Amino acid sequence: MGHTEGSNSKQEISLKKKGSPVTLLIPENLVRLRKLKAAKLNQELNYLLKKYGTVALKKNFLGKNLPAISYQNKGLTLKKMNFRPNEKDWVELGIIALGLGVSKCLLFAILEEWECSNEVPREFWGGALTKITLLRKIHLSQNKFSTEFSLSPT
Repeated sequence: MGHTEGSNSKQEISLKKKGSPVTLLIPENLVRLRKLKAAKLNQELNYLLKKYGTVALKKNFLGKNLPAISYQNKGLTLKKMNFRPNEKDWVELGIIALGLGVSKCLLFAILEEWECSNEVPREFWGGALTKITLLRKIHLSQNKFSTEFSLSPT
């Protein structure tokens, strides 16, 4: 059974509070500075997304080259940390990361750096979003690729 022009494929699930185990690679200096513990990464991720998620979504692009995904720089000493995130937070991190052209690990490190540096002014913190849509299109006949976020309070 093949897809015809104009056909869509959609899959929907309910997200669980505790998801499957995942791994983040985090620069050791951030682990030390922020005193990160694997057992608390679930709460840390939730905190960072609530505080900086809207700010991150307003960034144009953090990667080096669209459509490629940028990863953390070579030569960093990275600590492997395993945890079970809230699936909602993990999916949100993934959507934002993909839209900004970076890996989940790099986006997590960027959010931690914002927390350390006070780079983001207080007035930009927070902001409850209930719907994030990431639209990525490839126009095969035109050799073009595009990506865009749609944000909605409802």
